[in-house]
Amino acid sequence: MGKTLLNHTWAAKSWCLMANSEQLRKQLLWAASRRATAELEQMLANTFEEMLLTLNDEQCQRLLLFLDHSDWDILDWLGGKPAPEGVDQEALSWILPHK
Repeated sequence: MGKTLLNHTWAAKSWCLMANSEQLRKQLLWAASRRATAELEQMLANTFEEMLLTLNDEQCQRLLLFLDHSDWDILDWLGGKPAPEGVDQEALSWILPHK
C-alpha cells in the first residue's frame, strides 16, 4: 500500500525535512491537527503536543512521513490492525502508548 498525498505536498514535505528543529516541530503539530477525520486529528494533536519535548529531529521527520498515510489506515493501525510491510513500525509505536 503506497503513501497518500492527501495531507501534504512533496514540496512542503521536502521543505520540512530540511527545516530547523523549531520549524520541524511546528510542521508536525500542523500536520497532526489537519486531518480528514476529527477523531484522528484530536488524538494526534493531543499526543504530539505531549511528545514534542522528547522527540529528536529524526523522530519528527519520521512521524511526518508516517502521517502521509491515509487517516483510515492510521486509525486501523492504532486500533490494532497490523500495519503492512513498509510502514514505519517504530514511528507507529511512538504514537500507540499515547492513544
